[in-house]
Amino acid sequence: MQVLPENTELPAYTREEVARHNTPEDLWCIIDDRVYDLTRFAKLHPGGKAALVDVAGQVPTRTPACSVLTRA
Repeated sequence: MQVLPENTELPAYTREEVARHNTPEDLWCIIDDRVYDLTRFAKLHPGGKAALVDVAGQVPTRTPACSVLTRA
């Protein structure tokens, strides 16, 4: 994990840009208005890699009961 210095300006991405990152080899999601590259994390996800691939490039929602990412 990369830690950025305080007050570092983060890049801004459009939903269209994030939507292009929708494969198992390049997997981004928007969570709580922040963009995350989940490519390396996908194999560690408790719901399996497929759960993240299903929502790659999208804005997933969280189910309160289990906090598993699902389609919005």
